[in-house]
Amino acid sequence: MPQENSEPTMGLDGIAMKLKYAEAQHWPARERDVLATFAIARWQWELWLPMDYGGDLRDTLTLLSVIGRPLNEILDASLRSGESDEIQALAIFINRHVEFSIKRGGTQLGWTDSMTSAPREFEHWLLQPHVEAAIENAFYEIGEGEPAAEFSNAVQKIGWLREMRL
Repeated sequence: MPQENSEPTMGLDGIAMKLKYAEAQHWPARERDVLATFAIARWQWELWLPMDYGGDLRDTLTLLSVIGRPLNEILDASLRSGESDEIQALAIFINRHVEFSIKRGGTQLGWTDSMTSAPREFEHWLLQPHVEAAIENAFYEIGEGEPAAEFSNAVQKIGWLREMRL
């Protein structure tokens, strides 16, 4: 009879922290490129999962940050995709993380991986005018329903975050 493995599994965030400890951002470009390819594939996979799956795009962004990959590149690629499902997943991600910050009474996005630049890079990207414009455009293209509500909420959350920075 096969025995079950009782070893706890490590999530992507744990792997990212180990790579940070190993100073992966200083590894040869070829090795970092392999990790980036994996992380980008993971990002795409997470975006296309059902919304109630429970995955977290934050972990993928953390991994990319740890290896020194600029987050704005992957975030902008999602905006430019033109796929409303992909942009909706990004809007939901924005809503969850800004809402978490509001509930905590803070003005910083509250990620547990504060040892990386991922939260600051994401917030900087989020406050770029083209991000709000792209999500607003998606709202106007969809018009109504749950996706439109997510886009509208994301635009409002970005506005709130921008006001908190003034």
